[in-house]
Amino acid sequence: MNSILSLTRHVWHSHMIGKGIIGLIMTALIPAIFTVGEMYFNKEIYLESSTECLRFLRESVIPINIYITLPFLVMSLTLPAISKLYEKGAITYFFTQPAPRWQIILGLYFGSIVCLLPLLALSSLAPSLIIIFQSGVQYDLNELISLSFKQLFVLSVSAMPYAALCSFLAIWSKKPLIWATFLLFIWGSIIGSLPGGAKFLSIHNYIIGLAKSICGIENIAIELWPPSETPPSDITSFFVLTGLTFIFIFLGQLASKKRDIL
Repeated sequence: MNSILSLTRHVWHSHMIGKGIIGLIMTALIPAIFTVGEMYFNKEIYLESSTECLRFLRESVIPINIYITLPFLVMSLTLPAISKLYEKGAITYFFTQPAPRWQIILGLYFGSIVCLLPLLALSSLAPSLIIIFQSGVQYDLNELISLSFKQLFVLSVSAMPYAALCSFLAIWSKKPLIWATFLLFIWGSIIGSLPGGAKFLSIHNYIIGLAKSICGIENIAIELWPPSETPPSDITSFFVLTGLTFIFIFLGQLASKKRDIL
């Protein structure tokens, strides 16, 4: 456990302390920046009532977090946490320690998750706080905050398999960014939103299904990414997302034994 905690702290200090945190915070603030833009340019359309505020969060902010903010943050944190160790040869030091490799991989994975959580909280809560302090609309505060925390819950659960997948890719491939971009954006967001059986092979399908059920999403402002009319059940989504998390971490452990570390 000491090796897992040490690597978790290592990843935290590498990403969350220093100039690199600025880019991560700006990424997490994408939904908030979009909210400010909508309030300024389209105030006659959006945010004129409590109902409109909630609809705006469900149809615009939550999808932006799921389709854009979440995968960008996961890739920005998880891929460098491992790939840079290989590139610099530092992974040799960790893998030659008495701790088994699965603990090393788990420590790097947990470090990425610990870094992700405050950033996901920022991306989930900032748009609601902007609406509260700037819109001047009379609304149900409890409902607005509740929706924000539901969104945070969905994003946190969704981050687990995404981070595990990126961890595996960073170990398995010397070009993990290309693979991650394809699997999280092209295969994830595009294929996962199309009708047909292919969507069930996309992690995104289970994420958006969970968001539709928990956050009450019925429509998405960007028609390119419509929510499935027959989403998987919450139990199925949790089972698949959790199962994939363990599978990708296990595959990462296997890949670490095959990749040259010298």
